[in-house]
Amino acid sequence: MKRYFRKLLVVLFPMTVLMLNSCGWIEFETSDNGDLDGYWHLVSVDTLSTGGTLDVSEKRTFWSIQATLLQVYSLDINGGQRYISRFTYEDNKIKLEGMRTHNRADGDPVVEDVSVLTQYGIHELSESFVVESLSSSRMTLRSEGYRLWYKKM
Repeated sequence: MKRYFRKLLVVLFPMTVLMLNSCGWIEFETSDNGDLDGYWHLVSVDTLSTGGTLDVSEKRTFWSIQATLLQVYSLDINGGQRYISRFTYEDNKIKLEGMRTHNRADGDPVVEDVSVLTQYGIHELSESFVVESLSSSRMTLRSEGYRLWYKKM
């Protein structure tokens, strides 16, 4: 008898979810970002004006990307303070819109001093990046003055 109910549950549960989804009662959030979505470790920064390269692979600095949200943080800086932003991703370009300090108790205040973001490769409060390369394991972004190299975790 238990076996019968398990089989019935295995069949009915997915059918119920699909039915509720088709009626619009349940919506699944999806993203068209492809390989961009994920957890990225900043490993190297090139300064375009000087040709210099800085290896930051030993630092624990990350970008977390999902749908239209970006979260940046470092476990080595400011006690792991996190910053969040909405972004758009079109034509191989990422445009950040309104960085905020991740602090729900204070209403996620807007970042007004870009200097707190420079260790994450963000040098403007309204920053744009060209996606030079993107795969399931590596990403290279270029801003006005820097090239950022990432490895997917």
